[in-house]
Amino acid sequence: MSTPPPAPDEAEDQSYRKKEGILRTDLHHIFLQKEILQKWFKQNGIAIDDFCIEVELRLHRSGIHGKGGMKLISGRAGVTPGNYNRMWLKYMQMNPEAERADILGYALHLVEEFGLEGLEIVKYKR
Repeated sequence: MSTPPPAPDEAEDQSYRKKEGILRTDLHHIFLQKEILQKWFKQNGIAIDDFCIEVELRLHRSGIHGKGGMKLISGRAGVTPGNYNRMWLKYMQMNPEAERADILGYALHLVEEFGLEGLEIVKYKR
């Protein structure tokens, strides 16, 4: 009796499904589209559509903007914390006078916290 091949890890499986057109993806705006934040970002010289990351649809809706708890796709141990929008709103409320460099730094912090580092940043085409 032969042994079955090992199951692919989640990243390999997603890569295969994307290649085969099976994986549904979405563009995640690193800088939120919410109107109040969009205005704040623009005042600080940040064009939100210039900073997007393509992620699996379920990860985007549940792992990033939802309750979280999904495995980090960066390969690091841990799970996504969720509540991305709430984190940005809280940051803006606590740092209304933040400058561009501070905002970019917080964006990088979130990218790392959600395990999205290393993914290509692309522009959103409207």
